[in-house]
Amino acid sequence: MDVFGTGGGQAVAERLSRAVGATVPLLGQIPLDPAVRESGDAGTPIVLSAPDSAPGIAMREIAEKLAVRRRGLAGMSLGIDTTRHL
Repeated sequence: MDVFGTGGGQAVAERLSRAVGATVPLLGQIPLDPAVRESGDAGTPIVLSAPDSAPGIAMREIAEKLAVRRRGLAGMSLGIDTTRHL
């Protein structure tokens, strides 16, 4: 079940791409799973407590993408409203 709907992250990535004039990829999507909160509350990230779970795999893949990024958008004024729908 998609509690928050689908496609929002991709829509924001596309808006950012248009705003900055360069490709801003969607880094990933993390499935909703109570184990993420439970693991975090216990002090062990899901990537360590359940590395083969869907959320653990998704978070690891996102971290791997971030580790090789050359430059981020930190500090840039993007001038977009991420709450407005396309």
